[in-house]
Amino acid sequence: MPKTTTVQQVQQPDLFGGPAVTVGVVAPPAPRRAPRKVHETQVAAHRQITDKRTDKGPTADERCRWDIAGNSKLGRTRQEIANRTGIKLQTVCGCVDRLLKAGRVIEPVIGYTENHRPIHYVRDGGKVVVDALFTDFDWMRFGQALDRERTSAA
Repeated sequence: MPKTTTVQQVQQPDLFGGPAVTVGVVAPPAPRRAPRKVHETQVAAHRQITDKRTDKGPTADERCRWDIAGNSKLGRTRQEIANRTGIKLQTVCGCVDRLLKAGRVIEPVIGYTENHRPIHYVRDGGKVVVDALFTDFDWMRFGQALDRERTSAA
């Protein structure tokens, strides 16, 4: 059993008016880590998997990011990415979610509602995803121009 050590001394007052008692606060011992055995077969399997990854070409995430970046500031909706790359829509949604969390792409905000909720750039019923290189682009002015264009067309 590991040895415990006193971290600090604390004075504990007596509730019935007696003299205070000095008590040592003891820190619990750090939990022991279980030793991990790595066998040669596990290492060989890992090497074999990582070597094959380079032979398979780009991942679905990379293909989605390339398609988004290829359309510059206009970006793409998830459905457009699925149609252009041939990847299933549910896979594209997962890829875009990972890219959003990694900060590689953004969903531009073109305005705010009265309740201060963001209004995202939408095309054909889907949110548009844009490469993160265009974060400094003035999306609010772009949204105002879209509103003017939509109201003049109606």
